[in-house]
Amino acid sequence: MKNNIKIFFLSATTFLLIFSFFLFINIFFSGVVFKNIPVYIIFLFVICFTAFLSSYLSYERFKISKELGMLFISFVSYSFGFTFALHAIAAPEVTQFGEAVFDVTEHYGPMLSPIIFSILVLPFRGSKEILYENAKKIFFIMTLAMSLVFVVLAYFSYIADFLEKNVNLIAVLPTGIFFLAAFYILFKKYIASNDQLTFYIILSLSVFANSSIIPFFYNEWNLVWWYFNAVFLIGFIILLFGLFKPERRQ
Repeated sequence: MKNNIKIFFLSATTFLLIFSFFLFINIFFSGVVFKNIPVYIIFLFVICFTAFLSSYLSYERFKISKELGMLFISFVSYSFGFTFALHAIAAPEVTQFGEAVFDVTEHYGPMLSPIIFSILVLPFRGSKEILYENAKKIFFIMTLAMSLVFVVLAYFSYIADFLEKNVNLIAVLPTGIFFLAAFYILFKKYIASNDQLTFYIILSLSVFANSSIIPFFYNEWNLVWWYFNAVFLIGFIILLFGLFKPERRQ
């Protein structure tokens, strides 16, 4: 019971701490605009690096444990990193894909992961060996699918425009629901196992959950918008801290 209270308290505190910084920036510094494409692209690739590293380390753990949750984290991190890399490529000052493609690739990555996972992984959850043997093929299919979607968005601007105009309804809110569902599942797992890595995943989700609130308040390139992107970096750093620590039970 003590550990249960501890994880609930720490996750709530983590969420509220990140949220409090958002409120502070939104109230006092939302009018500050900093538009610098080179700095932003460098920042994006730092985020992508942490996402890809999280994906790699999770996959390495999956190869050892055959635990489906590790494969899920690997897919989530990979799809996020890949879409954010496309987001950097789509920057209007870098390429001519348009502002809508730039915005869509910023928000739809986290939503893609549960969809891909549901289609390619859940049907085979009863046979971990099949997943283990075909994991690299799944990564390839994910890469191909996301690349094709990016090409479609680039060449059919009306689709990108529609997705951009409805981003909060189609992507941001469902992603928030996904974070809540994942938090509930992981909290139950932690109660049953006191697994150390699950502890850090819950904390990282507490950070990521703020990404479903902040988009309703920022304007592109203001400090709230920059903070929105920093939230992802903070979340992945917490996840990496858990992945780098030796496996043990608390």
